Amino acid sequence: MEKNVEAIATKFLTRPEDFELIKEENYKNYVVYFAAYKEANGNTNYGLPIFILIDKLGKARFAEPDETRELMRRWNSDEEEDED
Repeated sequence: MEKNVEAIATKFLTRPEDFELIKEENYKNYVVYFAAYKEANGNTNYGLPIFILIDKLGKARFAEPDETRELMRRWNSDEEEDED
């Protein structure tokens, strides 16, 4: 099942060869993949992160701006817990 969901996320991207898909924690009723741009590094800014949300029927969509902010807050809270 997980490979099928990853295939949906890959197909959803316009140029999947430019991205690495990283599975994140589920969000609400969605499976979440972070599409990491392979060319990005610590010295560049390519805008907001790209999150792909896939529902239980296999329909994919990009996260809305408010969802992206919430998913990014999760990253920050995870980092803060790691520092303890």
